[in-house]
Amino acid sequence: MIVLPNNIAGSKNTFEFVANEISTDTYMSVMAQYHTANISHTIEQLNRKVSSEEYDKAVEDFEKSGLYNGWIQEL
Repeated sequence: MIVLPNNIAGSKNTFEFVANEISTDTYMSVMAQYHTANISHTIEQLNRKVSSEEYDKAVEDFEKSGLYNGWIQEL
């Protein structure tokens, strides 16, 4: 899952959905490589990189959801 600025991707809700509706054994990747491209620079909520605080919160939400399999990208 790519973490987006301003939590547009809804990371916490996505992690909770996967853990509760699919399985906590599901493998997921938490990624921070989002960058503006094409016309995304014209969309205020997407016109910047993910901050370290936003990414740290997404990683925390991943861990709190009960998911444990996968890969967490270094920021």
